[in-house]
Amino acid sequence: MTTKTARIAQQSPYTSFLRSLDLFSISLTDSSFHGDREQYFEQSKHELDVDWTTELAGHSEESFDVRANVTIRISAPKAKDLFTLTASYLLHVHAPPPFDPKHVKRFTDSEVRLIVWPYVREYATSVFGRMHVPPAILPVTGSQGT
Repeated sequence: MTTKTARIAQQSPYTSFLRSLDLFSISLTDSSFHGDREQYFEQSKHELDVDWTTELAGHSEESFDVRANVTIRISAPKAKDLFTLTASYLLHVHAPPPFDPKHVKRFTDSEVRLIVWPYVREYATSVFGRMHVPPAILPVTGSQGT
């Protein structure tokens, strides 16, 4: 029988890095919303676009911060930008030192989106509900140009 320590030692360095992380907080730090309900209901076809950026926002010896910015646009062929929602989230992550900057970069460029996406979906659903419009059906995972 292999011990947990032995299994961790057999993992890739990146997998070991992921397992060592402690997500301390996720904070909505900025948001804006613009909507045109009248134009929305006049259009029969709507197009959804989701754009992301993620970046390292800071680090210390035992932690790092990642900013995730997302913009959700609903438009129509004859009426652009019926709704635009932007949101910025800040993740504070603890990691045992020393951590590899390449692993932090990979985490920032990939896994952060999977962590933040449920928060984005909930926030967008809440905003559309408050506007009294049908909810936008957002994909299970957000991706650029969705």
